[in-house]
Amino acid sequence: MRVGRETMRRPILGLGIGGSVLLALVIGWWYFLPTPLFTVPYSTVILDKEGEIMGMTVASDGQYRVSGRGRLSMKYMAALLCFEDKRFLTHSGVDPLAVGRALWLNVRRGSVVSGGSTLTMQVIRLSRDNPPRTIPEKILEMLLAIRLEQSYTKWEILNMYVDHAPFGGNIVGIQAASLKYFNRQPDELSWAEAALLAVLPNAPALMYPGKNMPGLKGKRDALLRELYEQGYFEQGDLEMAMAEPLPEQVYSPECIAPHLLARAYGQRRGKISQTFIDSRLQEQVNGIVRRHIDVLKHNHIYNAAVLVAHIPTGQVRAYVGNGPKVRDDGGNQVDIITSNRSSGSILKPAL
Repeated sequence: MRVGRETMRRPILGLGIGGSVLLALVIGWWYFLPTPLFTVPYSTVILDKEGEIMGMTVASDGQYRVSGRGRLSMKYMAALLCFEDKRFLTHSGVDPLAVGRALWLNVRRGSVVSGGSTLTMQVIRLSRDNPPRTIPEKILEMLLAIRLEQSYTKWEILNMYVDHAPFGGNIVGIQAASLKYFNRQPDELSWAEAALLAVLPNAPALMYPGKNMPGLKGKRDALLRELYEQGYFEQGDLEMAMAEPLPEQVYSPECIAPHLLARAYGQRRGKISQTFIDSRLQEQVNGIVRRHIDVLKHNHIYNAAVLVAHIPTGQVRAYVGNGPKVRDDGGNQVDIITSNRSSGSILKPAL
């Protein structure tokens, strides 16, 4: 069959010019959202057999940042949505009512006092390392937020926010903030603690525990009153919550299995490692080793290691790679459990 010029000019697959443009727009829209959204480094974390954190390192950028914990309490979720995005569960990434209110406030006061950002838009902003607040940037955030809602569930977006929100200093994410400010897990927070962590990312550089305490307490208490008015708790609970003091220090809990954490850092850097360690047993074994080293150091013995295993399963329940540091050149940073030994060392325990 002879192919004429008109046939050669037909668009591929018979889509027509309009169809081809539409296909290009759909493809462009689909790849508009970066994948992965966040490329930041994370802390290395080890968990005991109950899922509690035993130790955590700073990420390679100097931040305490833990990803994918998924242990959010109803108290914190209620406080966060009440403070940041009341219609988070119903909007599609952009809240027209919040945007309209922000425009009205900004025009009325003659300056930018509100951005009308949803939690989804804040996720986009966090993923882009907080670029300058301009009108083109705000429009881009809105488009990316709409696109984000098409690929992720509300729960996934909420977890992205709480994993990457700043909480002051080098503390990033609800998991690190809960541990550093209150020395507990996010699902163990009180109403006062949950409200404080809900308002903290709003201005982490200006307000955080230990700095500008009256202003921070005012924001927390205002949120607590709003939660009370919405029926989350009774009048007595409100009074007790508002009476709770704000944390004035950052906790630095000692890792109870430092050599195991170092091993996880070498093998699974930036990951969360689940172990079979029994935290209570681990602390007991740490105490035993510490007492023995206090005695043996007088005979110039500075090192000891203990590995406790559950025989039926082979699961390691306690891991002490070396004793506590007693002198600068004692070599206590070396993990004796994994270190190579000479054949003669096999006889030493018997001797």
